[in-house]
Amino acid sequence: MWYTNARKQHIYRKGVGILGTKIVVYPNLIAELARCGITVTSLANSMAISRSALYKKLDGKTAFTLKDMVAIQEIFNAKVGGAFTLDYLFTSGL
Repeated sequence: MWYTNARKQHIYRKGVGILGTKIVVYPNLIAELARCGITVTSLANSMAISRSALYKKLDGKTAFTLKDMVAIQEIFNAKVGGAFTLDYLFTSGL
């Protein structure tokens, strides 16, 4: 079934792809969270923000500030020894 452009835009605004799969805004960041064993809750606590605020940022509903990005980079680099750049972690999947 082919969707009209208006329907596609509505689906993407809701964060769901045409086939019902979730659109990942920051695929490298999500992948590295899993690889490093960092939970969203622990990352939010380390950043001193609520878990729901972090989920909104990860879903692309609100923007990461540069301060947020640097904090995340420092958390990852402390965990694995300085391997991640901001460009890598925050490359958009859209």
